[in-house]
Amino acid sequence: MKTEIINKLKKQLDYVNNVEILQIYWNRHNDIIEKIIAHYFSFSNSQNYQQSKVHYDNLVNDIRFYEINQIKIKIEALIRELEETENVINYLELLNKQLSQNNQFDHQSNQLKSINDFNKNINIDNLKNNITSTEVNNNITSQFISNIENYIPNNLKKLTEILSNIEMFDLLKSRNENLILIGANGSGKSTFSRQIKKNLSNNFNSFVAVIPAQKTFNVSTNNTIPLKQQALSSFRESHTQDKLFKNTNEMQYANSEFEKMINYLIAEFQEKATKTHYNSDKTDFKKENSILENVIEI
Repeated sequence: MKTEIINKLKKQLDYVNNVEILQIYWNRHNDIIEKIIAHYFSFSNSQNYQQSKVHYDNLVNDIRFYEINQIKIKIEALIRELEETENVINYLELLNKQLSQNNQFDHQSNQLKSINDFNKNINIDNLKNNITSTEVNNNITSQFISNIENYIPNNLKKLTEILSNIEMFDLLKSRNENLILIGANGSGKSTFSRQIKKNLSNNFNSFVAVIPAQKTFNVSTNNTIPLKQQALSSFRESHTQDKLFKNTNEMQYANSEFEKMINYLIAEFQEKATKTHYNSDKTDFKKENSILENVIEI
C-alpha cells in the first residue's frame, strides 16, 4: 500500500510542477499576458476570448498568484517521510483514502504538458508586434479552457484540503490504537472532535465517528432477529451521527444507539451460528467466535 500511496503523491507532484511551469511562463511574460491568452483562442474562435475577456483574465490571474510552493513542499515532505519511516496500517489507509479522491492527475498533467509545450513554441516577438502566427493547434483552446476553469482551481483547492487533513492526523503515524480524549466538562473535547469529523466527512462520507460517553442504555422489546446487513446499516447510520443532545435528532440517535448495536450483535451471532451449523461436519472447518461471544467473554 505504501508504494501505491507514494505513486499517487508523485503523480500529484508532477501535476503541481506543471502548474508551476505555467505560472512561471505567464508571470515572465506578464506584459503581454492578454495577447498570450488570446493566442490560445486564435485556433478555434478568436471572438471567444473577446466576449469573455474579463472572465478569463481573472481566472488566469488567480492561477498566476496562487501560493503553489507550499503544496509542493508538503507533498515532497510526505513522500520523503513515507520512503524513510514505517507507519501503521491505519495511517496508511487514511492516506490512501484521501489521495484516492482525485484519480485524474495523469490525464490532466498531460493536458498541462501540452499547454506548456505549446507555450515554448510561441514566438513572443511576433505576439508583441501583433504578427499573425501560422501555428495550428486545434486542441489548445479546449485544453486551456478546461484547465483554468475546472481542473487547476479545483485540484489546487482539493490538494490543499487533503494535505491539511493529513496534517491533522499526524498523531496517527505510529499509533495503532483508537484515540481517547480526556478532559473536564466544557474543556472543548466535543468541539475538537466535531471539527475533525466535519473536515473529513466532507470528503469521506463520515469516515470519522465521534463516540461520546454513552449513558443511555435502552433496549425495546424485539421479537425478531434482523438481517445482518440491515442491522449494520442502521447501526452505522446512528454511530456516525453526533449525539451530544443538542437537538431532538441527536437525542433520538443517542437513545436508540445501544438498541441498534445489540440488534447488530444478535444478527451477526445468528449468521455465525448458521454458518457453524452447516459447516461443522467438514474436516477443515474452524469455528469462529461471533462479536457477541467476544463481548460476553470480555
